[in-house]
Amino acid sequence: MTDASEMNKELPGALRRPDFTPDNCMGLIRYFLSIGVIVAHFNIIFGTSYYFPISSFNAVGAFFSLSGFLVLHSYLKFPSVKNFLKGRARRILPPYCFIVLLCAFSFSALSSLNLYDYFTAPQFYQYLVANLTFLNFLQPDLPGVFSHSPETAVNASLWTLKIEWTMYLSIPLFVVLAVWLVRKKGRGWPNILIIAIYLFSLAYRIFFLRLYDQTDNGLFEILSRQFLGQFMYFYSGVLIYFNFGLILKWRLPIILSSALITLIGIWIPYYSITIGPFILSLLTLSVCSIPGVLKVFNRNNISYEMYLFHFPVIQVIYYFFGQNNPQFTFILSLCSIIALSAFCWFVIDRRFLPKKFI
Repeated sequence: MTDASEMNKELPGALRRPDFTPDNCMGLIRYFLSIGVIVAHFNIIFGTSYYFPISSFNAVGAFFSLSGFLVLHSYLKFPSVKNFLKGRARRILPPYCFIVLLCAFSFSALSSLNLYDYFTAPQFYQYLVANLTFLNFLQPDLPGVFSHSPETAVNASLWTLKIEWTMYLSIPLFVVLAVWLVRKKGRGWPNILIIAIYLFSLAYRIFFLRLYDQTDNGLFEILSRQFLGQFMYFYSGVLIYFNFGLILKWRLPIILSSALITLIGIWIPYYSITIGPFILSLLTLSVCSIPGVLKVFNRNNISYEMYLFHFPVIQVIYYFFGQNNPQFTFILSLCSIIALSAFCWFVIDRRFLPKKFI
């Protein structure tokens, strides 16, 4: 495998890492995106209509663009597939496994079944296997749990994790291809490769959305958002990383223009599935690059934990309170999510991470 110093010489622009420093507001943006998802799912379960400036779908897309930026940065720091996957696993798996197991065992107390029937039900073991292997869609429910909720899934947010891992696994292959293209074709070809991936992802989405329009089968709409359908966001983050020096140089004009395009996007035909993912990624990462005191949010950031834990927490609060007093239940939900996330980070997650990442 080509070493990091050689890659930094061969690949363009911001791949030469000095431009990217911890002095940014990326942590704050991650909290903003997490709260956007929390508000959206609270609205779904409680039937409220609380406003938030970003939809759940766009918040997830922005998270994917952040992943593309940061994961490429991480891989190029130590370009070893083994070390790269080990590092990703140490960050992703502990809180993920914790919430899956916590829900599986503790929600026996909320089930309409008795303990014997709950723990002997095939659905219980199907849930454990499906969720621990990132195949949440195969068995999102636990036996007798949340059967009277508007959404019976225990944790509907976990669908993104299998996509996240698919994207992680694509990075080593992408870097090998990018290095080969630089050597054979020239320094601009990695950008062309990313554009090709973006267009392929777009074609994937259009194909399944057209099938959905023709058949009205909801499965096709779900498939359009799976795997390759999200590569537009992820590789937009990679493209921005390649050209991060331009972001730093023209940050204010880029933020203003991308924000304006985002605002008028509702009047642009097919905006959300064509240029929308790139514009959202550009806006997100341009804002993230702003330096200043906001970097305090980068330390001990629990936005990932908040994303993992929010759905079952909201479900539990709905179980006990129903649709009564939504203002109180929203505040209670948010406080509970933050408390559980902080507990997981400080008690569990930090033990698996090197000190320099804490």
